Formats: sequence, C-alpha cells, structure tokens
Amino acid sequence: MISKLWKRRRSIILTWLISYLVIYGLNMLLSVVIYHEASRALRNEIRESNEMLMEQLQEVMDKQMAEVMRLHLAITLDQQLRYLIFSNPSKAEAKYTTARVIEEFREMQVFNGLVDQFYVYWQAEDSLLMSGTYWTSRMGYDNLHAGGQLSYDQWHALLNKPGFRGFVSIPRIMADGSIDKSLAYVSSLSNGVNTIGAGSIVIMVDVNRLAQRVELFNRGDVFILNGDNEIILSNSDEEGERLTLSSSFEGERAFFYEKYKGTDSEVLHIQSRTADLKYVSIMPSRLVWEKAEYVRKFTYISVLISLIGAGALTYMFLRRNYRPVQQLVEILSHSSNETGSLESNEFGFIQRVVSNTLSEQEQIKLRLKLQNNVMRSNTLLRLLKGKLDGPVPLEEAMATFNIFFQSDEFAVILLALEDENMAIDRFHHVSLQDKAALLRFIISNVVQEVADQDQIGYVTEVDQGLACIVNFRTSADDKKEHLLHIAQAAQQFLHTQYHMELIIAISGVHDSLIGIAQAYQEAIEAMEYRVVMGKKEVILYDELQRAIHDQSNKAFYYPLQVEQRLINCIKIGSYEKAQSVLDEIKERNVGQSAVSIQLVKCLMFNLISTIMKTTNEMGTNEDRFVHDHVYWIDTIMESDTLQGMYAQLSLLLREVCEYMAVKLSEQAKQLRHQSVSDKVDQIRSFVRENYNDASLNISSIGEHFQLKPTYLSSLFKEQTGEGLLDFVNRVRIDEAKQILKTEACTVNEVAKRVGFNEAATFIRVFKKVEGITPGKFKAID
Repeated sequence: MISKLWKRRRSIILTWLISYLVIYGLNMLLSVVIYHEASRALRNEIRESNEMLMEQLQEVMDKQMAEVMRLHLAITLDQQLRYLIFSNPSKAEAKYTTARVIEEFREMQVFNGLVDQFYVYWQAEDSLLMSGTYWTSRMGYDNLHAGGQLSYDQWHALLNKPGFRGFVSIPRIMADGSIDKSLAYVSSLSNGVNTIGAGSIVIMVDVNRLAQRVELFNRGDVFILNGDNEIILSNSDEEGERLTLSSSFEGERAFFYEKYKGTDSEVLHIQSRTADLKYVSIMPSRLVWEKAEYVRKFTYISVLISLIGAGALTYMFLRRNYRPVQQLVEILSHSSNETGSLESNEFGFIQRVVSNTLSEQEQIKLRLKLQNNVMRSNTLLRLLKGKLDGPVPLEEAMATFNIFFQSDEFAVILLALEDENMAIDRFHHVSLQDKAALLRFIISNVVQEVADQDQIGYVTEVDQGLACIVNFRTSADDKKEHLLHIAQAAQQFLHTQYHMELIIAISGVHDSLIGIAQAYQEAIEAMEYRVVMGKKEVILYDELQRAIHDQSNKAFYYPLQVEQRLINCIKIGSYEKAQSVLDEIKERNVGQSAVSIQLVKCLMFNLISTIMKTTNEMGTNEDRFVHDHVYWIDTIMESDTLQGMYAQLSLLLREVCEYMAVKLSEQAKQLRHQSVSDKVDQIRSFVRENYNDASLNISSIGEHFQLKPTYLSSLFKEQTGEGLLDFVNRVRIDEAKQILKTEACTVNEVAKRVGFNEAATFIRVFKKVEGITPGKFKAID
C-alpha cells in the first residue's frame, strides 16, 4: 500500500489523502486539547476545593487557638497567681493565695469548653496548680501523663525550660484510664526582670473536637505542625514526630508537588494567623484523576472511533472523488498528444491540456482574424489600384468582408504621420514593431469612426501610409466640405489625444468603382506636394492643380543681381544679410502660391551651387571646408518639405558665413603682421645707418617714421622681444668693440665715434651690455 502511494506521490489522490488526514488530525488534536483543558480545569477545581477546605480548617482552628491564647493570657495576667509565684509570700499567705488561685482556675475551666485541662507548674514548690486541686509535680505527672512515651524527666525538663512557648504533643490519661495523645500549649512564666523561669502554663486542648475538623479531609492526609514542623495532630497514621518533605514550609501559603509515601502527591500548606501552627494537606494525585478518569476513557474511545471512521470515510471519499478525475485524464490522454507525467498531478495535466487547447483555439481565431484583415485589405487595395478583375469576383469579395457602398461617388483620403519616430517613443514597454502597428491601429480607427459619422469610410494600409476610401451617401451635398471635415476632425483628435501630427491629402470626387483608383493617384500626387506645402496641412488635389495651373507660365525667381547680393554677403561673412536675401528668395517663390516640385528642386540646386561657388572662390587648395561639406545637396534634398529644405539651407549658410568671417580675419591678421614686420626691418636699418648720431633716440626715430614714441617702442618690442633703446645701445656697443679691437683709440674717442656725448655714459652702457668696462675689454683683446 505504501509503495503504491509512493509511486503515485505526484498524483492528486495522495494530495487528497494528506488533506483528509490533516482535517481529521486537526479534529483529533482539538479533542486532545479539549481533554487536556478539561483535565486542567478539573485539577484546578479539585485544588480550589481542597484550598477552601483548608481555609475552613484554618478558620476553625484559628478560632479554637484564639480561645487557648485568651485563656493563656487570662492565666498569665491573674494577680493572685503572679503574687503567689513572684512575691515570695509567707507560708500562711501562700496557702491562702493557693486556695484562691485554685478556685479561680475552677471558674476558668467552666468557661472554656474546648480546653480539656490546664495547670500551672510552680517551680519554687515543684507543684502543679490545677482547677480544684493542688498536686506535687510527681503526683501530677502520675495522674495526667504517666504511661506514655513521655517520661517524667522529659516532662519535668519541658516545664522547667526557660523562655519556651509553643504547642507540643504529650500523652494524656483519659477518664477511662486509656492513654491518648493530647495537644498542649506550654508557655514559660517569667517576672520580666530576669530570664530565669518561675514556672510554666500548660493548656491541653480537646483533641477529639479538633480531630473532627481534621477528618473533613477524608481523601487525603492533613497535618497540624508546630513551629518546629513537629506533628501535633493528624488524620494519618504517619509515624514519627516530624513531617519530613523535600520542600520547606515557608511563607503564609504554598502549593507544590511532592513524592509522599512513594506516591505523587499535591501538598498545600497554610500558616495559622493566630498561633505558630501550620496546616498541611497532602493528597495523592491519583485521587485527583479519579474524577477525570471518565473523561480520559471517553476521549480515548472517541479518538479511536474517529481514527476508524476517518480511515473508512477517507477511503470511500478518495475512491468516489478520484474515479471521475481518472476517467477524465484517460479521455484527455487518448484525445491529445500529451500524457500525464510525474511532473504534475492529474489536475495539472487537465489544466495543461485545456490551456493548450484554448491557446490553440485563440491562435486559430487570431490567424483567421489576421487573414480576414489581410484579405479585406487586399480587396480595398484592388479598388485603390484599379484591379477589378481577379480570381475572386470583386462583388463577392466585398460582400464577404462587409464592404458595402451606398452610392457611386468616391474620394480617397491619404494619411501620413509627420514624425513617426517621435510618436513611437511615446509608447513605453512595447516593442518597436508593436508600436508601429499600434500607431496604424489608432489612426485607422479614428479616421474610420470620423468618416462613418456622415459618410461611409474604409481604411487600409498602403505604401504611402494609410488610405481611406470615402463613399458619399446620396444625401451628401457639399462633398469637399465633408472631406475637409473628416480630415480636420481626425487631425485635431489625434493631435489632442495622442500628440500625433498628420499630413493629409484629399483627392477629387469620382464616379464608379473605377474612379477609386484615379482618386488614389490624385491623393498620391497631392501628398507629394507636402514638400512645397509644408507639414501639418490638409492638401486638396483640386485646389493644388488650380494653383499650379495659374503659375504654369512662370519660372522661379532668382535673378543675377539677387545672386550677386547673396555672393557679396557670403564673401564678407555676414550671415544676417545673407539670410535676409535667402528669405526674400523664399517669399518671392512660394510665399503667395504653389509652385511645382520640379521648380523647387531647381531653385534648391541653384542656391546650393551659388554657395559652393562662392566658397571655392574664397578658399585655397589646402582648405578642406568644401571637402568636408561635399554632401550638402543630399542633406538638403532629403528633407520632406520645402520648409525643411530651407532650414537645412539656412544651417549651411550660417556655417559658410562663419567660415568666411574667420578667413577674412585671418587674412587681415596676415597683412597686418607683414606690414609691421617690414616696418621693424626699416627701423633696424635706420638705426644701423645713424648709430653714430648723438641725437639718435626713440623720439627722433618716431619722428622719422611718423609714429608716436610710445607706439613705436611697444611695436618694436612686440615684434622683436627687445626694447628699441636697448637695440640702439647694442648696435653702438658692437661698433665700439670693433673699433677697440682694430684701432688704437682712447675710450673718449671711441665714445664720440659711436654716438655717446660723454665717456662716462659710454662706459656705463658698455659694462651693462658686456659685463666689463671698455678698458678691460681692450686689455683682454
């Protein structure tokens, strides 16, 4: 069984089995939880009941102990007793006082029914004072306590124990002569001056009455312990004087579990409020479960029945529910190419088969729809291109694809998107092919919906974009206005909603189906004139032909004088003036009326030729400007409209003018540099010729060349990097050196010959230039 389930671990039957088991398991788990909660509630109830009984015992015992404590207090405060014990009276007074104390004790005994007997041990006389009698200690022991486990010496030592106070268990001779345990409260008497005791008070409680209270706990053991945890009263047969447990009896109340007499037990401890006593209840845990045994057995039986019933119901439900699924899987396996595998369960297999079937149906529907659209578009293309004959009669094809005309008057509206790339970029997260199809779908639906409002329209894709065949209703009057309304309404809606700019061309109106092809050709011709008419326009074929006919005898405006003006503006590098001439040419040619496309192209070629010719004339062989702009014509003529051509032409004109301005500036700089260089050469020659003139200086040189001294000095330094006065001094020193080398002249003579009026000036300048004086120079030479 398990091996079969493991082999079918991917099957839905195992999933169902686990589901059923989980459901039944939850129910059984709930039963177990309820059982545990019921047991816990029952345990708590028994514990609370036990605590209530213990509290009742505490309350009753504390009342009884309170009577004992009141009797103890009355005896302690008795004036006759205190005088007798603590005042050391005479023998006569002692006898009298003893008689009175015994009488008072008789009265106290009458009013304390719980107290079985009490007496006062007088240590000085070693005697007992009792109700109605006076005994020696030995006589009192023999009459009250002899025969038990407490010997006379032990009893006598207890009475003489200084400062002792508490409950003890001592033997008691009953009225019938039997010996029984008795609960006695023993308290040492002291005069408060020293700690040495003068005697003790012994109050014995009626044990039978207390035992009746303790016997209320007939399902467990109850102990009354004194301060030393000694057992002074119990309903148990526990041996020993002390109750020994692993846990201590601390605090006013405690509950804990303890092993007692080899049995798991529940221990409850309560401290007395009036005396140094502890009340302890020990109940075996099995007694608690006696009441829960029925619940436990019922739970076990119900769980067992649930398991048997769950198994039977699970098998029945699995068999009943799995059979239809198995039959369905077998049917699908035979009717499809797929088979169930361990990779999925039966429902996964059914889902996959159904999903594949639905997907195939959707694909078939999509292919049929696409094929129907293609065939419908082919039928409309046959109408547009005039191919009325074919393998399928046109009337039959039109009827098949729901193409119906109500009249014999037709027109064609041709639509082209101005900037398809910009429109495509607006659709994100869609492939490029899907974006283009989406654009055509939007435009087709908008145009057809607008056309169908008043007329009948059929839109299809053509080479130039989209074409809409408009069939006029019989009630249509102004057909041109209707066509304009369709075009403008579609154009405005697409611009407002989708930011698309359409160029629309409208044909004339023709009769019969053959006229549709003629209308299509007219729309194509009108669309070609978007180059001249510009974008964002509705081009009417009839109006376009009329305007061209009116301008048929005119050539384009571009006379020689206008061309020369344009050349002159280009040569001087003035873009503003050149653009003004270009705007004038554009306005004179296309500003008022339409011109043919051929004339527009001729005008563009002439303008480009003028610009290239002027650039070549101003350039040099090494200049690469014309070479870098060799494709001017292609760039300009690729524009869709005349406005685009003029915009590209204006950009080219700006580049040419900027180039010409740079060339003129460079030529001016070259001419100026050449002129300045020649002037510097002339200055140098003049200085070399007149260096011996003592009046030669910057002012005289500037006067000779008709230049201001400051300008002359800066010009010379700018060109040579040397000051003009330094140049004059260097020429004079060079000549002086030649004289000093070749002739035997004095320094003064040399100074006069090279243009210095004073020898000192000559020496200073010579040393500045050469680093030594003229005399040393001559001596070295």
